Amino acid sequence: MTCFLLHQDKKEAALFASNFSWSSGTYVPAPWPAVTVQWGECGLSCKESRTIVLNGSEAIENATDRDIWPGVLAEAGIPTVHTVRGLTAKSTNIRRYMAVVFQQEVLALYEANGQRLWLHDRVMDTEESYQEITMDSGQRTIRRLLSYAVRSIYSLGLDFGAVYVGVDTRGQTAVLAVRPTFPKIGEINRKFQCAVETFIAGYEQSYTRTVMIGADIEFVLRTPGGKMVMASHYFPRDGIVGCDRVWWRGDITRRQFPIAELRPAPADTPRGLFRNVYRAMCRGIQLIGPSNLAWEAGGMPLRGYPIGGHIHFSEIPCNARLLRALDTYVALPLLLLENEASRARRPKYGQLGDMRPQFHGGFEYRTLPSFIVSPRITRGVLALAHLIARVYRKLPVRGLFLIPELHHAFYTGQQDVLLPYVAELWEDLESLPEYKEYEAYIAPFRELVALRAVWEEHVDIRMAWKLPPFQPDMIVNRTHEPSML
Repeated sequence: MTCFLLHQDKKEAALFASNFSWSSGTYVPAPWPAVTVQWGECGLSCKESRTIVLNGSEAIENATDRDIWPGVLAEAGIPTVHTVRGLTAKSTNIRRYMAVVFQQEVLALYEANGQRLWLHDRVMDTEESYQEITMDSGQRTIRRLLSYAVRSIYSLGLDFGAVYVGVDTRGQTAVLAVRPTFPKIGEINRKFQCAVETFIAGYEQSYTRTVMIGADIEFVLRTPGGKMVMASHYFPRDGIVGCDRVWWRGDITRRQFPIAELRPAPADTPRGLFRNVYRAMCRGIQLIGPSNLAWEAGGMPLRGYPIGGHIHFSEIPCNARLLRALDTYVALPLLLLENEASRARRPKYGQLGDMRPQFHGGFEYRTLPSFIVSPRITRGVLALAHLIARVYRKLPVRGLFLIPELHHAFYTGQQDVLLPYVAELWEDLESLPEYKEYEAYIAPFRELVALRAVWEEHVDIRMAWKLPPFQPDMIVNRTHEPSML
């Protein structure tokens, strides 16, 4: 795949471009390159179909408009100088950092050498201003800073840029500014070029890879009177059904775990994973019995304890383009089925593009709530996730959440605002030849979305899944499969 660096007609940008092995210029030549890196605002939209645009104009506008970027970051749960009390860009008692980010990776972290690096609300970027430091994730402040940097770039719709962060004497951390470019410091040119080329290589590989899909899906237990029951009273820490790592906050011994978790075996089809989810639930019945304890899913059936349905992908590289497709084609339709209690988990949990790398080389998509509220919803979510991972390169870049109003609507749960856009998403999917393989699972889910069949979080999910005691004559074992499969 060819790569082109599009830059403005400025001496600084042209000098920066000369450090790369790619061709560059102030306009995109014909034939169009496979990938275009837009260095500064050059008028190229993220929706351009003839080339993959890194840093589309819409994202650059979000990052450079002072009336937009603070609000977007605040909605995503990222503190800024506008939301952290007593911390300002011109404060002399804060440590300043600059993180250079490419998609989900911080390429380098720098600490400011002096205090006078902010002049008339503009960052002074010079080789002498910053010193590169080790990204020690063992330090809580650095770990938080790195997370804010990656999330800031993603939330604004950028693929790369510099995030300026301040940390005061109390440890309060806030984003001071975000830029869609970064200064030429040290080895950053080489690191940036390697990151772009790694993205291109992974993008090419994902055309031929078989996608493996897995999940860990959380739920809680309640008595008929509504009292929460510790999952650790019935389930082990590990296994196909166990306890989440979050402990009960009132337990100083950290031995009580309130949240249960299904950990089905992965599969290479959504049907296979759905079967494994059901078998994990059957194992849970074996451990707990057909008791009167209700199983509840959703976003936050237990106040103060948000839960999620995390989907694992392997055999496919993670990149921002894939994450944005999952946000658009999976998280958005599912949002239209969430009730108010479920939406309360955001913005601390369930942010757009929330992901975590996994030891097996894949990644975990963490945006979704616990979607096992019914088999119909579960099948639809798993089918959509697997389909998107396979075909996201063929889908148009909608850029819905690059529109500040729609970004706001997602985090505040304004379903009526988002609903009109979903019809176009179904049309995108139906136009793909691969859609037929998944239609039997997606169509019933699509009907629920059209009907706005919002789920109830305090309903025993065993009823929808026809698990004991709601099907008391059922033989629960690893080989049993319900008729719904």
